[in-house]
Amino acid sequence: MKNKRLTGDALLILLLAAGSLFFYRNTINEFPSYLHAWTQSDRYALSLGFLNNGFDFFHPETYNLNPQFPPAKPLSDPQGITAVDFPVHEYTVSLLMWLFNTREPWVFRGYTLLFSLVGLFILYRFSTRITGSYFAAWIIVFFIFLSPVFTYYQAGFLPTIPALAAFFAGMGLYMHTGIQKNFRKEVMVIACFTFAALVRTPFVIPLLAALGADFLTDLKRRSFRTKLFIAYFISIALILSYFLYNNHLRNEYGSIALSRPLPPSSLGEIREIAGFVLSGWGRHYLTVYHLAVFLLLTAVSLFLVFRNGKSFRPDMRLTVFAVLVAAGTLFYSVMMARQLKHHDYYFLDTFFSLIVIFLLFTLQFLSSRLKYASAGFLVLLLLFIPPAIRSDNRIQKERRVAHSWDKITLSVDYFSGSAGFLDDLGIERKDVILVMDAYSPNIPFILMDRKGFTLTATKGEVIERSLQWGFDYVVIPDASLFSDVVAAYPSITGRLERVGGNGLISVFRKGRNSKPVDYIEFAGLENTNPAAEFVFSCDSSGAAPPFARPYLSDSNYVSPPNSLFVGKEVEYFSLLPPEFTVSSKALFPRLFMMCNFRTDRNTPAISLVISSDETGLYYKTPLKKYIREPGEWNKMALLLPLKPVESGKKLKLYFWNPSGEEVFFDNVVVRIY
Repeated sequence: MKNKRLTGDALLILLLAAGSLFFYRNTINEFPSYLHAWTQSDRYALSLGFLNNGFDFFHPETYNLNPQFPPAKPLSDPQGITAVDFPVHEYTVSLLMWLFNTREPWVFRGYTLLFSLVGLFILYRFSTRITGSYFAAWIIVFFIFLSPVFTYYQAGFLPTIPALAAFFAGMGLYMHTGIQKNFRKEVMVIACFTFAALVRTPFVIPLLAALGADFLTDLKRRSFRTKLFIAYFISIALILSYFLYNNHLRNEYGSIALSRPLPPSSLGEIREIAGFVLSGWGRHYLTVYHLAVFLLLTAVSLFLVFRNGKSFRPDMRLTVFAVLVAAGTLFYSVMMARQLKHHDYYFLDTFFSLIVIFLLFTLQFLSSRLKYASAGFLVLLLLFIPPAIRSDNRIQKERRVAHSWDKITLSVDYFSGSAGFLDDLGIERKDVILVMDAYSPNIPFILMDRKGFTLTATKGEVIERSLQWGFDYVVIPDASLFSDVVAAYPSITGRLERVGGNGLISVFRKGRNSKPVDYIEFAGLENTNPAAEFVFSCDSSGAAPPFARPYLSDSNYVSPPNSLFVGKEVEYFSLLPPEFTVSSKALFPRLFMMCNFRTDRNTPAISLVISSDETGLYYKTPLKKYIREPGEWNKMALLLPLKPVESGKKLKLYFWNPSGEEVFFDNVVVRIY
């Protein structure tokens, strides 16, 4: 029997290692990117913060000096300290980084993956004892391992995965202690649930459910286990103590994390959120093969329950536990419904745990009621694992596609290598940076290895106010320089003095005078020769390129005698010749476009579009964001790194006018660098 167990253990370890290699071989050192990179980069920054603050556990910090949720009173000397759930995992990762003398993401990802696999293995060991079947235990483990949302975060940065691992260990042990009462093991259950709850609040639910189930069980027996409830008291006291300390940190320093519920406002909104979650995230939670296994096991169990009738006697303690977890999960899900809509990992915090509990109960029941249950579980495993792997892998690839709207992933590209670039400019590591249009509070600072303030949204009044903050330099992604920052606050060209740029980001310091500079100079392009240039000056010499001349108008202009007119009948107005190809030798070709325009509407439905069918590039910026005075001539500019476009690939640049707007353009300049 012992040899059989060791063989089963070794085979599971081998399969989990092979599965991990298959899924994470190319991503184990990947910087936080793609889905929910914002939250994951915050966690990564916490580990780096412990390295920077001398491993001060009780003052966790990130690089961001203006947290998303500010403190009760403004800080006179912000340090980046933040409230956060018990950061034991981020702290441990920082120690490992110190030990291995590296800050690379693989340390964090590897730690989370290993913690998860240990939790799964412990769950497997207890599941074999609970069900009496190795194959039933394998079903539970691979059902979890091959859930796409679990796979995605299993080698990531979120505390949800270590919390789940602790829950798995505690849950397996909890059901096992239902078979063999043992105070030491019961305390270990409480310890596992407490550890999960400290790092991720929703895991308070199974802890309180276990307390409730044990209390009702002892109440029925009229015999209370005093030592056990003292252990529960200590557990809850620990959680409440850190909760109160975390509130102190939140009031004193602010927080990077949400600390209040976000319930729906009506039943209609609940239905809307549920529909959105199921349609948007459903197959990422569980593949169709997971659903088939779940429904099959449920159907067989229900059939046996109804067939056996009165002979079915569920364990009261476990039943109460499951009911309380279900009720707590439902309550928490309603209170955080708006987060469920946009954060797929909330499924792992809530319903995923409930599904695992249900699977354990169901497989335990089937193992005791079916004569050839183990053989049936083996067949189910063989039918489930291969297609589930294929489906899971396909979804992992989908989740790692950088879409045109995914500015956070683009931010990683823009700021990669920026620490050395700032060193070359003579900017010290202690200098404070203001990043405008950062997309994520911590990603730019991790990559620059400097602290600072972020503007994740650009409005004129916010930009003006931020210029009064205590920073040394301003860094702006080139893609946002004109389209988001200058468009929102044109005066900034006279408030900042350019220090340098690397083709992806531009660096400034506070200017010495208030005279606005030319856009070309502000972008640092005055001494750079373009690889291609198209000027639509529309002057008397007919300087507009041949493909634009049919659209010349002499009724309205900035520079006489003509302008370009896009009328109701023009849906696409190209600014590049047909079949134009990029010939720049730069690593990241850049497109600069500048023009004057006039429209009588406040919000015209016309946009500037840049695309390349061959490389999947698509970028769109609406004209309305550049309007300062409707009915007057306004100015727009755009500087965009064309990273996805290689030399020799076709490029399109055009105004898209789907609603038939009437717009005049003048002094149009298009350059490729």
